[in-house]
Amino acid sequence: MSKIVKTEAIVLSKLNYSDTSKIAHFYTKDFGKISGILKGGRNKNSKIGGMVDPLNILEIVFYQKENREIQIVSNAELIAFHPLIREDFDRMKFSYAIIELVNFLTIESEVNFRLFNGIKKILQNMNSSGENPSILYLRFFVFIMHESGFELQLKVCTECNNEIKSSDINGFNYEKGILCSECSKDHLISVKLSRELFDLLICLKSGKKILSYDEMLIKSAIKFSENYLQHHHHEYKGSQSLKLE
Repeated sequence: MSKIVKTEAIVLSKLNYSDTSKIAHFYTKDFGKISGILKGGRNKNSKIGGMVDPLNILEIVFYQKENREIQIVSNAELIAFHPLIREDFDRMKFSYAIIELVNFLTIESEVNFRLFNGIKKILQNMNSSGENPSILYLRFFVFIMHESGFELQLKVCTECNNEIKSSDINGFNYEKGILCSECSKDHLISVKLSRELFDLLICLKSGKKILSYDEMLIKSAIKFSENYLQHHHHEYKGSQSLKLE
């Protein structure tokens, strides 16, 4: 038996289904990630079909039925469109990379209010903040790793438990975590963390705003993030959005 429910939803992706319909993936406030069919959504006159677009934040109405993989979405109202993201290629690219992460790391119907609010906030910042979009992406990466149970632990060495000093060249093992400069000499490391990269990661975890940055350092941080996720989720093949030029 189904019931009519209403919730806020962030559109993660959509695809055509049959000659007349579309299927979309949403991350919702009250029901977690769901899939929904938009009957008649491919019709050029369909209000809901045009509104359900990745990055949009909506209020959707759907017929909820437990154990049904795809819910039937009957109505939607636009809450946020993020026009400035759509006018800037870099903001668009990194925003799509964010919703890729959400789609990959979340489980169907698992509710997480903190994550929902975090996605809304990062998209709002992408649309309005003066901060570089690549840094906003990295900030979200650190956040969603924490929410997924794979937080980057950078305070103490995983071998000797001594406090990590940013003045040292520390190592990082994707399986174990961070290693101090001394333990790095005797253990396998996946990557050397320069002082600059370590300080950037600490800054991202603290939530401090970063107004000045080095392009090569940001690229190194993104590569580190991608490799970290690939190690913990072998099915992850890297962000397709970040490969766009």
